[in-house]
Amino acid sequence: MADRSARLRAVEVSAHPWPGALGAPSPAWVAEKPEAIEVLDAAGLPVRVDGRGALSAAPASLSVSGARSAVALRAWAGPWPTEEHWWDPARRRRRARFQLLTVQGEAVLVSLEQGSWWLEARYC
Repeated sequence: MADRSARLRAVEVSAHPWPGALGAPSPAWVAEKPEAIEVLDAAGLPVRVDGRGALSAAPASLSVSGARSAVALRAWAGPWPTEEHWWDPARRRRRARFQLLTVQGEAVLVSLEQGSWWLEARYC
């Protein structure tokens, strides 16, 4: 029994993040229904992610639907690919999430699913 509690304590104090977990901080606002956006590379082309998680190019700007122009990105992190319900073809869902920071200082959580980009959350 002592051996088991020692193993449990070792897991609890691990300095490593949970695999696939988003880094801190947590978003302050989460969209009830994600908003359609575009994430573009330096050439103005949509950024894509292949099945292995490789990007077509680095994200350079973010364009929210209805906006007149795209906002340049200062930094980005990701992708964090997820595959939900992989065992059920009717419910299977694959997407890649990213954290983006605009030059205006706005930080957002976005996802790419079936070729479409979505604004999921904002950090305050």
